[in-house]
Amino acid sequence: MKILLIFLLTVSTLLSKKIEVNWHVAKFPPFMNIDDSYKDGICIDAMNTAINKLTKYEHKVSVMPFSRTMEEMKVLDLVCFPCLLKNSDRKEDMYFSKSFTALAMKLGLVVKIKSVKKIKQYIYDDNFIDLEKLLDSNVFKLGIASGRSYGNKVDSIIKQYIGKKNLYNRSGRDISEGFMQMMIVNRDIDGTIIYNTKLDSLLNKYKKELKKDFVF
Repeated sequence: MKILLIFLLTVSTLLSKKIEVNWHVAKFPPFMNIDDSYKDGICIDAMNTAINKLTKYEHKVSVMPFSRTMEEMKVLDLVCFPCLLKNSDRKEDMYFSKSFTALAMKLGLVVKIKSVKKIKQYIYDDNFIDLEKLLDSNVFKLGIASGRSYGNKVDSIIKQYIGKKNLYNRSGRDISEGFMQMMIVNRDIDGTIIYNTKLDSLLNKYKKELKKDFVF
């Protein structure tokens, strides 16, 4: 009788345990502002709204490098990321909800002043860059974040140069800031692609260095 009771109690405990949803977030101001003591921003708000409505689940929130999140979303169940941009590659492995808001983000190429001469002939129509021709020239080394989407058009160009010497692929946390620091000390890359929202926060943090050494 004791054995039967233990078995029944064990089964009951397992059945009553809630399924866990793992939420991954990353530093991406102003949409995800993350510090040791707080997390906020429009994407954090959207995540919290979902968590508050999905009461039948346990929820775990972790700050993760973006590249790791992308890998885990492909192979693990119930890994979620707020505000992930949708593209053709990601649709093969991930489910996207309807967009809760339109994010007004623009991409720009941030270049060291010393490297401006390398891009001049590839600038056209109000400071737009012909990225494909620039990378074809093999004179410019571009830093990109591993696993990050820059939109379908830019992604399709970058994909052609993965593994080539003029593309520097980096993973980890705070990648855009890491690229800035590399350029400030004149290491490895000529420039990187950054969303305008992230650039604003970096301009505030590195006012002296960026105004002196970079062109946007």
